[in-house]
Amino acid sequence: MRRGNGDGTLGPETRYPTTSGATNLVIADLDGDGLLDLVVDSWATNEISVLHGRGDGTFGERLDFGVGWSSSCLTTGDFDGDGLLDVVTGTNAAVVVMLRNLTGHPWPLLPVDESAAGAAAIELSCSPNPAQSTARIRFKLPLATNVRLGIRDVAGRTIAELANGCFAAGAHSVPWRSGAARARPGVYFVDLRADGKRVVKRVVVTR
Repeated sequence: MRRGNGDGTLGPETRYPTTSGATNLVIADLDGDGLLDLVVDSWATNEISVLHGRGDGTFGERLDFGVGWSSSCLTTGDFDGDGLLDVVTGTNAAVVVMLRNLTGHPWPLLPVDESAAGAAAIELSCSPNPAQSTARIRFKLPLATNVRLGIRDVAGRTIAELANGCFAAGAHSVPWRSGAARARPGVYFVDLRADGKRVVKRVVVTR
């Protein structure tokens, strides 16, 4: 982003990181505060990212929302008549996914920050990814601590709890049988909470 100087020239560049594969950009006031926000989609990570405008030419922390496979187009509109702009994206074979704007209500969102400060010492991975009927979740702890490990869908709902208890320091491995959980093909999130920290990884289920 380059801010205008008011004389036809632009100021220095300011970069706001998005997820890889960012393609389409929409500018809209999503939270109704009179300030413009940024919405961008990603075909590579199957997500929509929102950066809320602060009104001074800068933007706040990025929020990521999972959508279907391979987002290819993006738009906004008030589709449910509540006066708030919603987000719509086309996925794969022209399937449309709508993310309702729930400003003023608890958001069913899952902010994803895979490199959060302080969480680097806790390692988390999932393989294979994409997964079919079974995926193996591996995590490594720097010290013994209570762990809660679950799988969430794109709406933030927990569809499987894989671990809840005290684990020793070191490497651990837990299977997730997506077929047994009747998880439909799409994007899910492995959500690990340990030692007051949270690490989230995306996993794609193909069947």
